[in-house]
Amino acid sequence: MSYPAEVTKYSKEISSEFEEYSLLEFTKPKEFIYLLEKKIEDECLKLWIDDPEDFRLTPEQLTEIALTVTTQTHLNSLMSQGLIDGVEDENGKMVYFPTEKGKEIHKQLEHETN
Repeated sequence: MSYPAEVTKYSKEISSEFEEYSLLEFTKPKEFIYLLEKKIEDECLKLWIDDPEDFRLTPEQLTEIALTVTTQTHLNSLMSQGLIDGVEDENGKMVYFPTEKGKEIHKQLEHETN
């Protein structure tokens, strides 16, 4: 999808502020930045349609987006490691569950901490 130039520019400005965080937090920091930009662009586009002059996010909206994208990036990482899997439910929402490998690692971690 193509976004208005000002929305894309705004998204990139915000995501650049998360560069250092993404390098410290994720094994795939570029994935986090990509998902963050897309989520910001999607939300800003809705606002831009209503008012092309005032489409910027509130701090609360940005916080919610950052938390959602952080969670999704971690879930994607766990899936790529084969520790969890997911299926869509009847409402189109992803439901995650541990794989056998994930359950085994969980047992090992429980044993180590006890």
